[in-house]
Amino acid sequence: MDLATLKPMIDWISANPTWAGLAVFVISLSESLAIVGLFVPGVAVMFGIGALIAAGALDLWATLAWAVAGAIVGDGLSYWLGYHYKDALREHWPFRRYPALMARGEVFFERHGGKSVIFGRFVGPVRPVIPVVAGMLGMPPARFLLVNVISALAWAPAYTLPGVVFGASLNVASEVASRLAMLLLTVLLSLWLTVWLIYRIYRLLAPRASAIMDRLLAWGDEHRYAGKLVSSVLDPEQPEWRGLAVLAGLLVSLALALITVGRELFDSYLMTADITVFNFMQGLRVPWADRIMVFLAELSHSPVTLPVIAAVMIWLAWRHRWIALLHVAGATAFALILTLSLGWSMAVPPGDAPTGTGGGIVINTVLYGLLAVMVAHGMRGKWRWLPYGATGLFVVSLILAQLYLGITWVSNALIGWLLALLWVVVLGAAYRRHTAVPVVPRHLTLLTLAALLISASAYMSSHYQQDLIHHTPPHTLQTLDTQAWWENDWRTLPAYRLDLEGHSKQPLSVQWAGPLETLAAQLVSQGWRHPPALSSTALLHWLLPSPSLAELPLLPQVHDGRHDSLRLVRGTGNGQWVVLRLWRSDFVLQQPHNPLWVGTVTTLRAASPLPLFTMPLTGDEFNTPLNLLETSLGDLSWRFAQRSDELDTNWNGALLLIRAPSPAEKL
Repeated sequence: MDLATLKPMIDWISANPTWAGLAVFVISLSESLAIVGLFVPGVAVMFGIGALIAAGALDLWATLAWAVAGAIVGDGLSYWLGYHYKDALREHWPFRRYPALMARGEVFFERHGGKSVIFGRFVGPVRPVIPVVAGMLGMPPARFLLVNVISALAWAPAYTLPGVVFGASLNVASEVASRLAMLLLTVLLSLWLTVWLIYRIYRLLAPRASAIMDRLLAWGDEHRYAGKLVSSVLDPEQPEWRGLAVLAGLLVSLALALITVGRELFDSYLMTADITVFNFMQGLRVPWADRIMVFLAELSHSPVTLPVIAAVMIWLAWRHRWIALLHVAGATAFALILTLSLGWSMAVPPGDAPTGTGGGIVINTVLYGLLAVMVAHGMRGKWRWLPYGATGLFVVSLILAQLYLGITWVSNALIGWLLALLWVVVLGAAYRRHTAVPVVPRHLTLLTLAALLISASAYMSSHYQQDLIHHTPPHTLQTLDTQAWWENDWRTLPAYRLDLEGHSKQPLSVQWAGPLETLAAQLVSQGWRHPPALSSTALLHWLLPSPSLAELPLLPQVHDGRHDSLRLVRGTGNGQWVVLRLWRSDFVLQQPHNPLWVGTVTTLRAASPLPLFTMPLTGDEFNTPLNLLETSLGDLSWRFAQRSDELDTNWNGALLLIRAPSPAEKL
């Protein structure tokens, strides 16, 4: 998936720029209008508008102008209502339905004065009422107009440019592979949803946590046996180890029972979900992402996690924090027992499938979840949710990495994660109720990060390359007879670049039999050349004011999980450029023995998804570049084949077969 999938919408917007501008104006006005702005998802909508700017559907400066105008008018109308009706406005609908919001707006305005109109643009709860309150409280119109314009000029780019950057990043990712853009989108949405849920749950539970635990204690007083367990965990006057030990045993037993029964009752549904997620993730595999995901997956390995546990326990012992030390030990013991139990109870489907049980997810969830509780316990103020958010991001990243690499089934990962999370809740509640003096959060955080960095560096220095090779998708080579390939078996190879499953984006209109050096030498002699090597220095050319395509390095592209092995470019003489890319196929030729390569030859265009940023993108014209390549082949042996069943508007189905001439042909 890339921004090209929005082509119908983009085409309509491009053909109707005035209506698109008016739509941006109305959205900005509504987002700024009193009370109405509560129900307009301004952040999400303006983010989407930014993505359309990156796609080329909207002009950046014109769109920002429409957004600024809408914001000014929206706040201006709101101010006029307050200035005209004064306090009587409180009795009119819909303002009378939100007395608390109006009161908060007044407090905010009295605290910040005229600056509140600027600040209010970016403060969600009071954003739609600040201009009204400013009018009600008699802010002079000239002064309001000045700060209104200033705030709108700041608001429009602040809400739009993140979408532009995100859309541009999708453009860059989709140039490499559409599957990379889809992977990026999947990861970012998953991480955003994680942080959003953690923040909302924290805001919901944090003010009520003590009351909930007090109610549980009161409930325990009315139940003889269950009450002993509850009081053992939540009553600071009672030792907790017995209750925690019993609850841990019950939790493991319950997990085993649920997994066993659940597998019997819902095995077919779980298997369907597992295979669906597995195939989806395998369809997103690209070499660059493989490197990152292997790195993340290794962070969940026991040789990385256990030294962190040891370092934390040694530090707690040195600081004489015995209660915290025992909780870390209890967390570790439970995680190991649960991991062994899950490995014993979870069925592994036959065949070439994930075999992991999610043990790394379990131990990391328990360890870092408990450490987040300890760190948050020592913090004060509104930022106490951050340790939970950071831990959630870390654990979800580990889960995504294991699913992406096919290490474990999604059902195993989620079951282990949920059980580990339950234990963190129980153990964290016990720790909070039995610990009067928290650990210093800064010291514990720095120690944990340092231990993780050292253990991860030591482990990866000797295992990373091996694990990367182990997790690289295998390619099985098949043999073809050279003459059979030349005559008809060329049809065996894919017609289109394999990016996303079923996505026909670029035709593989070239097949080359022989060493890459032979073809490259011939084309270079005919005016083709290697583009600038991809490096941090070369990428700076993307920031030049008006660079030529000859100066810009090309991003690699992915076909069937492989980066292209050869890239050559050539100008056409009329200001346009074409690029040839070749990938190793899963076939080799015999008699003579030669590797078989597949490739695309396409146009290049310069795109500017961001101001002062120009990058080369692959075009959608395939016939003319193929004819240009044919005129450069010289003494090589070549012929045209025709895929008559693959005709579309941009490709006539022509396929160029090329090979080095045989000794007989040279004579």
